[in-house]
Amino acid sequence: MAANNREYFMAKILVVEDYPPLAATLGRLLRSRGFDVTCAFNATTASNTAGTYACALLDIDLPDGNGVSVAEHLLHHRRAPCVVFFTASQEEELLTRARYLGPVVQKSQGTQRLLEVFAAQQMHTQLRRERFITNVEATPIV
Repeated sequence: MAANNREYFMAKILVVEDYPPLAATLGRLLRSRGFDVTCAFNATTASNTAGTYACALLDIDLPDGNGVSVAEHLLHHRRAPCVVFFTASQEEELLTRARYLGPVVQKSQGTQRLLEVFAAQQMHTQLRRERFITNVEATPIV
């Protein structure tokens, strides 16, 4: 019973990373912090993955597209309320679009920085959700 309860409360994270060893490392790091992780290795798989996620962690440069377009798709279809980018991309147009959607962490900054930014983004999203719920509950129905 306890295992089922734990699974029920684990936040689901989508990791989109085309380099399998890094995807595995990110998956282990997030699982060790209590997250349920799904990995996708390209844009097509990420966009077609079923379900909703608490957050998506995306590389920008993918073999069949880019993580920014995947993030836009996930956000538009309300499949993830927040996104974080972990990338080595230097393509300024994509980086600018990415920064509009969520924080961007360069891979050269390391996984510790990524986890700090990821935790802050999770907190920000939770506060936004609580504020929205409070505002909805406080709004009188006329």
